[in-house]
Amino acid sequence: MATESSLELLKKYFDQFSDFEDFEKRYLNVYNPQNREALIQFFNDIKSSCWDFAKLRRSSETFRIDKAQKNGTITTIPQILEYAKSQDLSKYKKAIICLENKDYENLEDLRQLNLDIFIQVTNDSGICTLDEFQYMRQILKQFRDYYSTFHLSPLEKVTIAYDCVKFYQYNETEASAYYSRTVAKILDTGSIVCAGYSRFFCQLLKELGMNAYLLFVGQTDSDHVRVMVNIQDEKYGVSDLFVFDPTWDSNKNIKLVKKANGTVDYKFEINVKEDDTIVEGMISDISYMFYMVPLMEYKKYFSDNIFKAISYKTQESMELDSLKKLSRVNNQQPREDSVLDLLPKVLLRTKKMEGYNQEQIDWLIEHSVNFLKATRFGYMDKYRKDNQTHK
Repeated sequence: MATESSLELLKKYFDQFSDFEDFEKRYLNVYNPQNREALIQFFNDIKSSCWDFAKLRRSSETFRIDKAQKNGTITTIPQILEYAKSQDLSKYKKAIICLENKDYENLEDLRQLNLDIFIQVTNDSGICTLDEFQYMRQILKQFRDYYSTFHLSPLEKVTIAYDCVKFYQYNETEASAYYSRTVAKILDTGSIVCAGYSRFFCQLLKELGMNAYLLFVGQTDSDHVRVMVNIQDEKYGVSDLFVFDPTWDSNKNIKLVKKANGTVDYKFEINVKEDDTIVEGMISDISYMFYMVPLMEYKKYFSDNIFKAISYKTQESMELDSLKKLSRVNNQQPREDSVLDLLPKVLLRTKKMEGYNQEQIDWLIEHSVNFLKATRFGYMDKYRKDNQTHK
């Protein structure tokens, strides 16, 4: 772990660049390092609230209650208050506390400390203020209370949570890369990146009583993050491990276009050509390209390697081989295209809960299925087959 002095040196080094464009121009484009992507991530973190968080933890004005909590005996709000009041608080202006992402009836009592409260949320990335934590719990409680009235099946819970998360448009705030990865900050700022999508998705599932695994992929845990869920759903005849990538299915501009040759196709707005005629603008709700990908089909859709799978609830880590063994338990793997049969049935129920009327639901089902056929079972299949042919 980096020491305070080494962090100071790193900060001093990156401070010679005024912004990312300057860093890219004067360093990345000049030296073209092999670890380019990792350096970009590191630059953003050091220049952002990651650095502020490091300074906060090392400040002599910060009361580190979170350190005392590591022995596992200080977990409730009364215990936190009791411990804090047994210390000399006169020299502190701020306090860091570790809390689970759950409801606390007496959370407001923390203000008795008369310190600026910062909260490290268990199993989350980053830190938030007490106000941000309270706002997050208000939103998540509303989500849980509303959808708990519908007696959802496991697959319906996953679909509802997936729809909520992929509604957000990929957006990494200029002020802080860290804000885009922490659930409380996402709800407060609207900024979100892949780690944020995945953690938010897992948290929504946790609110509905389900567990999920964060899949860290690539060479480092900052490369990309997906989610794996063990879905056991008798209602829909589903029993297996599935991977979801809400980042890649997130809010995008999709168009239904008529091409020059007369055929009709779905295209992302950035891929629309001058000779394409836009027939209809699509909402991103129709995108389920990376929804419910069977774990055993992972390599068909994702070229990277999973190097870590961590349970969002328990922090239990599992290797990919162990996960695959779980997939083989049932001895009856789902057909790769079974999602085409399941999606209309699931959406018929979940979209009504989300507030759509029947006409809108019919439209969404039609285009969601057709878009899935055109993408995951269309040009993505063709791309994979062409690559295999040319190997």
